[in-house]
Amino acid sequence: MALVYGRNTFTADMKSAQRSECMNNVFNKYLKPKHNLLRFFEHYERVLVDYRYEELVVDFKMLQTTLVLLLSVEMLRHGAEVYTPEVFKLFQEEYKRILDYNIYKVGKSEMTTEYKVSCIGKSQEHLVKFEASTEKVNCKLHEVHVCWDFTCSCNEGA
Repeated sequence: MALVYGRNTFTADMKSAQRSECMNNVFNKYLKPKHNLLRFFEHYERVLVDYRYEELVVDFKMLQTTLVLLLSVEMLRHGAEVYTPEVFKLFQEEYKRILDYNIYKVGKSEMTTEYKVSCIGKSQEHLVKFEASTEKVNCKLHEVHVCWDFTCSCNEGA
C-alpha cells in the first residue's frame, strides 16, 4: 500500500506538487521579509499549530465515518481499513466496474492460458494471455499492447 493513500498519513488532500506549492503560499501568507528571526519563528510555529489542528479535525472526521461496503468481501473490508474514506470510494468504484466483466477460458497450452474478456452490454472482446513461466499477462487493448509483469511492474507498448 502506498502511504500517501493510507489512513495513517495526513496529506491534506494534496499531491506532493500541490503540497509544495501550497506550503509556499502558506508561508508567504504568514511570513514576511521584514520580520526578524524571532518573529519568523513565531509565525512558523503558528503555521504548524494551524496544520496540526486541521490534521486533528480530519482524523476525527475519518474516525467518525462509517464506510458503506458495496459487498462484504475481504478486498473491500481491507480497503476500508487502510484507505481514507475519499480514496476508498474511488477504490470501491473501480471494484464495482470489474464486476461487469466476464472472463472465459478459451485455451491452454503447456505454459500459456488464454482468456476472452468482455464487458457486459458491450460486444467487444479482448484476448488475454497468461504466460505461467514468466508470470506475465499480455493483452491487446485498442491497438495498444499491454503487458503486466506480476513480479514488478506494468509496461505499455511492449
